[in-house]
Amino acid sequence: TNEELEATNDELRLRSAEHNQVNTVLETILTTLRMGVMVLDRDLRIQIWNRTSEEWWGLREEEAQGQHLMNLDIGLSVTELRAQIRACLSGESAGEEVVMAANNRRGKAVRCRVTCAPLINAKGKIDGLILTTEDAGPEVVSDIESLPASRS
Repeated sequence: TNEELEATNDELRLRSAEHNQVNTVLETILTTLRMGVMVLDRDLRIQIWNRTSEEWWGLREEEAQGQHLMNLDIGLSVTELRAQIRACLSGESAGEEVVMAANNRRGKAVRCRVTCAPLINAKGKIDGLILTTEDAGPEVVSDIESLPASRS
């Protein structure tokens, strides 16, 4: 019995080390991206909020995590993204991209490219959304400007 428990503990330690390594790689990737990344569950609660999102919107990951996207006090009008969010969650769209006016954490008006894509699990089920935000250039737009989902 002790040998079996020891083998089980060794396997658990190995799996934990592998899990930690994968998390470290994911964290590094999300940290080095020059775009804000928000991963949301199906209820639109923030699961992942990378450092670029912190810089863009002024909320630390600890403040954003677990919060409903629509309740965040950020300079991005997330209510204007409802149609894109619904399309991704329903499976009607594999990705939606829009350019819209926003205010960064310093209150400066920016032109922001927002991409919304479904978060699909290994079984092909939509578990949530991935929203990315990036600077779309110096022009400020007053309304949402729809763009094709794929870029060349």
